[in-house]
Amino acid sequence: MPQNAVKLCRFGDSKAKRTILVLGDSQAAMWLVALSPIAKQLHWNLVAVAHDGCPPWPDQSTTDIYGDPSNGCQSFVNSELALERTLRPQVVIPVGDGFHSGKGIATTVPKAIAGMRAFVADVAPAHVIFISPIPMYHIGLTGYTPATCLIVAKDIRTCEFPPRPMINQVIWGAEKSVAASERVPRVNVTPLFCTSTKCALVVKDAGERLVYFDSDHANRFYIAWITSAFERLLKPAL
Repeated sequence: MPQNAVKLCRFGDSKAKRTILVLGDSQAAMWLVALSPIAKQLHWNLVAVAHDGCPPWPDQSTTDIYGDPSNGCQSFVNSELALERTLRPQVVIPVGDGFHSGKGIATTVPKAIAGMRAFVADVAPAHVIFISPIPMYHIGLTGYTPATCLIVAKDIRTCEFPPRPMINQVIWGAEKSVAASERVPRVNVTPLFCTSTKCALVVKDAGERLVYFDSDHANRFYIAWITSAFERLLKPAL
């Protein structure tokens, strides 16, 4: 993390006295497309730091499920928490798709709950807001990436899947539990991607909009398009 992260990674309304700190992995960076204009509109200073493949939760293993060193996640999470203590923001939004439990060890809901509770305690008294995980094209469940589905599908409807198998149920369940026990507001973004029965790969507007960039991230143009709807979900939690 750069030493001048507070200035270099500042968005929103830089003159505002209230500050939102966004921490996490590439999912956090993905949401920045919407969070930056929302912060500016609502007159919040926004500081965002993110590391690819590095969820923001404390007490993770130094290796991921494949045995890789998690891109230095442990030290990066520590630097995020140090930044929070220096910045003292009013609001902290952690975003992370997963929890590193070690080589060959699948993440469980209890482990993720422990990490999230530790995070809430570490950033107190800041107001924490959870953003639910987006639906993603997990290959083992969907059988396709968004790109391959567009290429091979004879009917685009075969690229649409129900919400539950597309959403990381460990992070979903852990966030829901911690939100209830620690009184942390949680923004459910599933309606921005799915109906009750299916999640779209392409949505129709004046033309057609591709929802996904890859298996794990929404297209930044789609995130920009849903900014107003996302703001309506986020604003009551601020």
